[in-house]
Amino acid sequence: MRFKLAVESVPALKGAYRTGLRALAKKDRQLITADGNRLTGSVNLDESLKKGEHAQASRWDYGIGYKINNSEVAIWVEVHPASSTDDVKIVAKKLEWLKHFLGLKDASELRAMTLAFFWVATSRVNRLIAEALQRFGSSMQGLKGPMKQLDLSKVVLVHPIERI
Repeated sequence: MRFKLAVESVPALKGAYRTGLRALAKKDRQLITADGNRLTGSVNLDESLKKGEHAQASRWDYGIGYKINNSEVAIWVEVHPASSTDDVKIVAKKLEWLKHFLGLKDASELRAMTLAFFWVATSRVNRLIAEALQRFGSSMQGLKGPMKQLDLSKVVLVHPIERI
């Protein structure tokens, strides 16, 4: 289980790994479906990093380990409203933080495993969101969404692997 080892190798995430989608809040878990045979585990970044050096950061929500063919990848999921262009700014800031976090020495294995970033909307998706996303350009590189439901068994197969 490469994802588990990668999570546990980050000192700030010690003990944060959970099997399946158990690290996700119950209400958020309902927004994500996955093939249970390919799902390896999850981590709640936001909850795990509330204290310490990331306490004041705009933290990303979750990481999920998922098997594709013979390799395991890390998929990053932010569950956030998509009702206004302000939500795009917030998600952009969280994505910037996540990319920085994955660039830290301790998180190098998680970075190497990263497949993509997903934004799952907790609200109706405002039609102006697409325009706002384009304005952020390269800072939103690798982001998929916002979407109302994330089915990892479909999405992961459809999108090519995007390394950061």
